[in-house]
Amino acid sequence: MAYSPKEIARRLEATVELTADVVLQAALLVEGGVRQEIVKRLDKDPTGALARSVTTTLASPTPPLRATVLIDRIYAEIQDQGGTIVPRRAKKLAVPLPALPRSMRGKSPRDWGPGELSLRVSKRGSAVLVDRAGRALYALVDRVVIPGTGYVAAGIEAAMPEIEALLAGAVEDGLG
Repeated sequence: MAYSPKEIARRLEATVELTADVVLQAALLVEGGVRQEIVKRLDKDPTGALARSVTTTLASPTPPLRATVLIDRIYAEIQDQGGTIVPRRAKKLAVPLPALPRSMRGKSPRDWGPGELSLRVSKRGSAVLVDRAGRALYALVDRVVIPGTGYVAAGIEAAMPEIEALLAGAVEDGLG
C-alpha cells in the first residue's frame, strides 16, 4: 500500500505524540517506584518531604524524546548512595535523638529559642544538647556516616515490569 507524503507526515506526527506520551508514562512509573522505595527504605523521613519532592517532566517533547525524574532535595543523593557528612559551619553536627519532640524533627538546634537548650558533656567526652527538663535531644558529633539505601535503583527496578508492558503495548499499537 502506497501512502501520500501528507499521510506519511500525519502518521509520523501521531507516532511522535504517542511516543512522547509513552516516555512520560514510563517516567511517571519510575517516579512512583522511587517514591514507594523512599517511604519503604527511609523510616527516618518523618515529614515525607523527600518522597514528595520527586517530580517528573517531559524535558524534550520532540525527538530525541527525554523525560526527567528529579528529586529536589539537597540530601537526596547522600540518602540514596551513602557517604560521610562533616560540619561546614560549625564545629560539630547535631544529631537528633529519640527524645526530640516530633514538632522539632527536621529542625536545627538553632531553631530553638535562647536558653532552651544547654550543653552537657559526659566523663567520656561525648556532648549532648539537653532541654530544660534535662532530656538529651541532640548528640554532638564530628561526623556521621550515612549508609546508602539505593532507593533510586530499587524504584527503577520495581517499575520495570510495568514499563516493559507499557512499551510492548505501544509497539503493538504503533504496528496496528
